[in-house]
Amino acid sequence: MDIQSHIRSNTIDGELNIIPFIDLLSVLIIFLLFTSVWSQLSMIELGSSIYGKQVEDSPKNVKNNSSLSLAVAKNGYLLRYSGRSVFFAKKNGNYDGVKLKSFLKSYKKKFKGSTTVAISMSNNLEYQFLVEAMDYLLSEGLANLSISAGAF
Repeated sequence: MDIQSHIRSNTIDGELNIIPFIDLLSVLIIFLLFTSVWSQLSMIELGSSIYGKQVEDSPKNVKNNSSLSLAVAKNGYLLRYSGRSVFFAKKNGNYDGVKLKSFLKSYKKKFKGSTTVAISMSNNLEYQFLVEAMDYLLSEGLANLSISAGAF
């Protein structure tokens, strides 16, 4: 009889305190919500690229006379638009972003509805130069970018 009372007195209380677990989950959910919003804001949408999503309401096979293409070459930027070409040579070994931005401002005034740009780059250049060119285009409001392989 002594053994049975000893076994009954050593029973473990089965309650589990889940309040700290709920606190941890609520903080984790809030953290994930905030980080997902900020990661969406930092993305660049490349809508007209091969792998990007296609916009349904854009007209297909319509030739735009004001289409702009930018080639990042070893010796400078080459812009092509409406059958014309403009070349911005490097200055002191650096790409001339100031002239490019001023030209893009005048281009935006002349062709107000056009925001699509095709960018290409030589295969032997660093990726950094392509990103700088994209930054110049985005800063001037030319947001619909497509990237093609090979330069010219």
